[in-house]
Amino acid sequence: MPNIQEVSHADWIKTGIRIQEEIDRNKMTYAQLAEYLTNVYYVTTSRQYVSKICKGETFPQLYTLKAMAEVFDCDVAYLLCEQDCRKHEATDIHAYTGLSETAIETLHALITETDEKKKAAVQYVIPLINQLLENRAAVQRVGANLNEIAFATEYEKTFGGTGVPDKVAFRSRNGGMYDLSRTIEQQADSLLGNPYATTEAGNRN
Repeated sequence: MPNIQEVSHADWIKTGIRIQEEIDRNKMTYAQLAEYLTNVYYVTTSRQYVSKICKGETFPQLYTLKAMAEVFDCDVAYLLCEQDCRKHEATDIHAYTGLSETAIETLHALITETDEKKKAAVQYVIPLINQLLENRAAVQRVGANLNEIAFATEYEKTFGGTGVPDKVAFRSRNGGMYDLSRTIEQQADSLLGNPYATTEAGNRN
């Protein structure tokens, strides 16, 4: 971390905004954070000092930032806006895979679940994700199919229920045909290879 004299005022403001976001996320007040820092981490802090930090009027010392990071369960670098994800592990995974921080946290929660009922409910999720991602051709096929579904959805949003005939077929960007007498969910089933996909509206094979 740079010396406080080396930090620009713009950095003061960015850090203040990030800390304010964390205070809001944790549903805390300035007074509560100050009290917690003082009593739990022995970092003597006042409500006024926290307020000045959030407004970008001052910059917290390193020991204050470390204590805040503990309270908010994030890295100091996150509070300094040096990374976009709360933890450096998530930052690295996001940079390497493109997964969002929320997706990364969800996956981590799945593999670290301790509640037996919840664990049993999701025991096949990670193997299924692995099976899908280990097959590049399957991923590309799903991606292409989802692209067509998204296009069909936008078409239905635009024209559905606005006097379009009950049975309408249209050609997507990829040359596929869609029948708007079928729901988007039914067409998704067909595109993704569901053996029980509807071939006629309301009928199952």
